[in-house]
Amino acid sequence: MFKTSFTTCSLLTVVFLASLPVFSANAGKLLFNPREAIARKFIGGQSTTLVIADNVNVRNRATVYGSSGFVFAILNKGDKIYVLSCEGVSEGYSWVHIYIPDLKEFGYIAEQFLQNNYNQVCRR
Repeated sequence: MFKTSFTTCSLLTVVFLASLPVFSANAGKLLFNPREAIARKFIGGQSTTLVIADNVNVRNRATVYGSSGFVFAILNKGDKIYVLSCEGVSEGYSWVHIYIPDLKEFGYIAEQFLQNNYNQVCRR
């Protein structure tokens, strides 16, 4: 029967880890962020909209129950976002597509949690 000692396993682990590439925390500076460029195109000259509740989920899709949707951020009262478009009603919520400048991310949020100052975006 083949036996492997703890020392042999530890040595193999060290050799494996030593072969992995090392990246510096200061590897470089992002010269151009494509997400920001896309956001600027959609935002135009509109002002920010405020979140009016705490612990508001930001999702990757306009769905609560969908199998491919998930929460990737939580916003709180006073956080600033940009509304990019209104996506319609689904699962009892009116969804809006947003850009979060502090996170530099896009997502979806239920409109009931937002200050209502983005009417020009949704053409209400």
